[in-house]
Amino acid sequence: MTLDTASLVLPFGYSVLTPFAASVAPGASTTLEVQLDAYASGNFNGNLQFTDNDASNGSFAISLAGSVV
Repeated sequence: MTLDTASLVLPFGYSVLTPFAASVAPGASTTLEVQLDAYASGNFNGNLQFTDNDASNGSFAISLAGSVV
């Protein structure tokens, strides 16, 4: 499977520490590490989204929620 690294969208306040691999073999895995940046206090919520090359999957959306106090 080919993951579209250019399609990765993070909600405001988050950044990528470790990007996922662009290509993942069957039965294999990859890691995506994100962090909530503590620039200001508040709640930071939204969807992390990306796509791959398999039209049957559509896009992936993962809900993120965090608080900075």
